[in-house]
Amino acid sequence: MNLRPFAFFLLLSACLLSPLYAAEEISTLLFDMRHTTLHQPPICELELPFASKPEQSRAFHDVKKDWGQSADQADRFTFSFSTPNPEAIGSITLYFHSKDGWYAQGASIPQMPVYVKTFFGEHRSHYTVTFHKNRFTTEGKPGTWSNVDTIRFAFWRGKAVDSEVRIHSLAAVRSPETPLVLTDPEKPDAAKWLTGRLEQLGIEHLEVPQDELTWEYVQRYHVVLLPGNPNLPEETAELLTRNLQRGGRVLGFYQIPADLMRAMGFEPGRYLRSPDGDAALASFRMTDAFPSPVETVAQRSWNIITATPLENGKLKPVVGAWWYDAQDRKTEYPALLLSDHGAFFSHILTQDSDEEKDAFLLALLGRYCPEIWQQATDRARKSFDDVGGPKSMTPEQRQARHTRLRDGLAEKGFDSKWTINTKIGAEDKSRYPKLWLTLQELRDKEILLYCESVRPKTPEFRAWWEHAGTGAYPGDWDRTMRELAETGFNAVIPNMLWGGLAHYESDILPRSGVFQKHGDQIAQCVAAGKKHGVEVHVWKVCYNLSTAPGDFVERMKAENRTQVKADGSSVNWLCPSHPNNVKLECDSLCEVVSKYDIDGVHFDYIRYPASDHCYCTGCRERFGKDTGTEISDWPRDVLEGGKAKPEFKQWRCDQITALVARVHNEAKRIKPGIKISAAVFCDYPGSRDWVLQDWPVWIDRGYLDFLCPMSYTDSLTRFESLTETQRNLVKDRIPLYPGIGATATGQRLTPDQVVAQIEIARKLGAGGFVIFNLNAATLQRIPPMTKLGATCPKPQQ
Repeated sequence: MNLRPFAFFLLLSACLLSPLYAAEEISTLLFDMRHTTLHQPPICELELPFASKPEQSRAFHDVKKDWGQSADQADRFTFSFSTPNPEAIGSITLYFHSKDGWYAQGASIPQMPVYVKTFFGEHRSHYTVTFHKNRFTTEGKPGTWSNVDTIRFAFWRGKAVDSEVRIHSLAAVRSPETPLVLTDPEKPDAAKWLTGRLEQLGIEHLEVPQDELTWEYVQRYHVVLLPGNPNLPEETAELLTRNLQRGGRVLGFYQIPADLMRAMGFEPGRYLRSPDGDAALASFRMTDAFPSPVETVAQRSWNIITATPLENGKLKPVVGAWWYDAQDRKTEYPALLLSDHGAFFSHILTQDSDEEKDAFLLALLGRYCPEIWQQATDRARKSFDDVGGPKSMTPEQRQARHTRLRDGLAEKGFDSKWTINTKIGAEDKSRYPKLWLTLQELRDKEILLYCESVRPKTPEFRAWWEHAGTGAYPGDWDRTMRELAETGFNAVIPNMLWGGLAHYESDILPRSGVFQKHGDQIAQCVAAGKKHGVEVHVWKVCYNLSTAPGDFVERMKAENRTQVKADGSSVNWLCPSHPNNVKLECDSLCEVVSKYDIDGVHFDYIRYPASDHCYCTGCRERFGKDTGTEISDWPRDVLEGGKAKPEFKQWRCDQITALVARVHNEAKRIKPGIKISAAVFCDYPGSRDWVLQDWPVWIDRGYLDFLCPMSYTDSLTRFESLTETQRNLVKDRIPLYPGIGATATGQRLTPDQVVAQIEIARKLGAGGFVIFNLNAATLQRIPPMTKLGATCPKPQQ
C-alpha cells in the first residue's frame, strides 16, 4: 500500500491548522510539505519535463485554501524548494489568486544553494527565495489580499533537461520594524530610487501608495518613509501625525506638510533656490549628533526646503548634518534634522554617490530601526561570497577568498566567528556599522581582484546602449568616446530618435529640446566616434510616442494612427499596421542612414506594447482585407477563445516583421555596408506571445546583421540559460551580442556581476555584448574596474 499520498494529506492538514510559529517577526507558516528534515522520504514532487516535452514552457502546482488573513497582513513571503537539476529552472513565479485575477511576482533562483543529501542518498540543491509584497504585479482584476484563495508555484523552463522540484514550505512574514515607504503616484521617481537602494542593501521594506494608507495599516509599522511626496493627502498626513503620538516615526524628504513637520519637532522654513546653481549646496556633512559610517556625502542640490529644530525638550530635535558649498564652506542651512519622532532631509536624495548614499541611508534608518544593520551586514556578507559568481570558482579559489575575508576582518578587530555569519550578541550591536563598512571595503577589493583576472581570448564586439542621446557628458561626445576607447569599448548604441522625436536635424520628426540645447547629437557622436575608433549604431525607439510633443501626438490621434487596447482605450503608440506609420518609421531611419556616416541602425521597441494591443478600426479593416477573414464581432472574434485569434496574432507579428524587412531593404540600398540590428525580448517564444515580436523569423530571412537580446537579470544561472537558448535559435547565422542590464529597471549590477555575465557570454560563443545604460555614473563605475582587454581589436563582422 502506498502511504505517501495519505501521509501528505495528514501533514498538510496539520500544518494548515497551525497558524503561527515563534519568531522575532510575526510569521505565519502557510504550509510545510516536508517531514522534520530534508533527509526523509519525499512527500510532494512536481515534474519538470522540459526535455521530454519541449513545447512545455512551465510546470505549476496549486494549493487551494482561504489564505486571506495571512496574505493580507504579510509584507513578504519566504518560499523554499529543492531540485537535483537546478539548470532546468529558468525562473520561478509565485501567484496569489483573488476574485477575478492574480497577484504575481517572478524571481531567479539564488546563485548559491544549500546542498543536502536525501534519505535515498541523492544530492539536491535547496533554495529559499523571498518575495516582497510590494513588488507583485497583477494579472486580470484581482480582489484584495484578504480574498486570496489559491497559491500557485510556477517553475519556468531553463535548460532542456528533465527534472523535478519538491516544494517544502511557504511562510508569510511581517515585521513591525519594516520601513513603510509611501509612494506618490504623480512623482514616483524619488520613491523608485530609494526603494531600489533599500533592495540593494538588503533592507526589508514595503511600498504603499500614499492615498491608500489606513489607520489599521499604519499601526502595523513603526517607521514611515516619505521619499518625496509633494502631493501628500491631508488625511494621510493626519494619520502620520496621529501615529507619532503612539511612538511611530516619520523619515521625510524635501516636502512635508507644516503640521506634520511641527509634530516631528521641526519648524518649516521656506523654499530656497540656490543663487549659484548646484555649487552653493554641493555636499552635506554629519554632526556629532548623527554618527554615520561616512562623514560627508556629495550631493549637488539646486534647491531645498529650509527648516530648523523647534525648542522641544521632549522630542530633543537637533541638526544631524549641514550643507556645504563647492568650496567646502559650511552654509547656514541644515541638511538633516533629527528628533525622537523622526527625521527631515531638506531635499530629495539624488541619484549619485551611491556608496556614500548607502552608508547615509543605513545610518538614518539604523537610528530608528537598529535591526536593519543585521539585514545590511547579512547582505554585505553574501555580496562578498557572490563576487564574480561563486559557482565558477574552484574549491581552492573559494578557500583563498575565505582566508582573505577572515584576515581582512581580523585586521579590523573582528574574530573568526564573523566569517561564518554576521549575527552578534546584544552587547556588540554597536559594532554593526563598522562591520558593514569593513565588509564593503573587502568586497570592493575582491571585485578588483576578480575583474583584473578576466581578459577576452578573442576579439569581440564591446558596446553600451546610451539612452539619453547626449553621451555620458551632455555637450561633450568627445569625452564620452575617449573614455570608452580607453577602457576597451569599440561601439556605442545611442538613442537618437523615437516614434515622434529626434535629437538631430531631422526633416521628418519633431526636433527635441536636446537638439535645441546641444545641437545635432548624431553629427557630434559620429565625429567623436571616428576620432576615437568607436562604432556608432543609431538606436531608434519605434512606435512609442511617450516623448513626442503634445501637438504631434494629438495629430496622430486625429488621423486614427495611434493604438487602441482591447478594452477600447487609446494608447500613445503608433499603430504598426497603418501605412502612414510604416512609412514614417522607415523614412526616419533611412533619413539617418542618408545623412550621417554611421555604422548601423538599431531597432528597439520593435513590437507591440502587449498582447492586448492594437484593436483599432484600421486594424480590423486591414486584417480582414489582408487575410480574407470575416469578422462579425470585433474585437471578441480575435480575443482569447475567438474564432480568429491565431490568425490575428500571426497578422500582428507580420506587421512588425514587415517594418524590419522594409528598413533592411531601403537602408541597404542607400548604404550597402550598413549594419541592421535589434534589441529584442530575451525569451522566445514568449516574445512572440507577449508582444508579437517574432525575431527568429528576421534572422531566417536575413534582415538582421546582429542580435542583442535584452537578457536583463542579476542571476548568472538565468543569464546562462537565456544566452544558451538564444544561441541555439541564432545558430551562428549572425553574431549574437547578449544585452546586460547593469542599470535596467529594478536592478543595479556591480562591476563583477557585469564581468561574470560577459564571461558566460564568451563561454557560450557569443561574439560580444552590450551593456545598459551608459551615463556618467556607469562610465566611471564599470569600465575602469573591468578594462576588458583594452588592446584587443574589434571583430570583423
